[in-house]
Amino acid sequence: MLGSYRLLIIIKIIVFELLATMSIESRRRRRIRSSYAIHYSIIPVSLDDRFALINCTTKTQVSYEMIDWYFQNRVIWQRGKTVYKRYNAYSPDQRNHFLLINSLEINDTGQYMCLNQNTGDILKYELIVRK
Repeated sequence: MLGSYRLLIIIKIIVFELLATMSIESRRRRRIRSSYAIHYSIIPVSLDDRFALINCTTKTQVSYEMIDWYFQNRVIWQRGKTVYKRYNAYSPDQRNHFLLINSLEINDTGQYMCLNQNTGDILKYELIVRK
C-alpha cells in the first residue's frame, strides 16, 4: 500500500509528464501553422461578365491535382475533380492555377480558398458579384 505522500508524488509526476507532452505538441502545431503562408485578395466582378476567374499562383510547380478549391469552407474542387458543373479548374503551367465559375450568380459572392496540398499554403479570395 502506498502512503499518501508517495501517491501525491506519483500523481505530480504523471501530471507533469502530461503537461510537458501537451506543451511539446502545442509548440509543434504552432511551428507547423506558422510555416504556412496565407494570402488574401478581393476580386470584384459583375453579373454581366457571366463568369469569374480566380488565379491561385504557387511559388513552385504543383500538379493541378494537388490544388484544392473551397467556397465558404465547402470543397468545390479536389484532387482534379468536382461534382459541381459550374466550376472548372485548370493549371496551364503548374504555377498558375485557375478556378473558372460559369453562369455567375449573386450567391457566388463569398470567400474562395486555394489550398496547396504540398506546402499547406492557403490563398484566400473574396469574390464580390455585383449587379
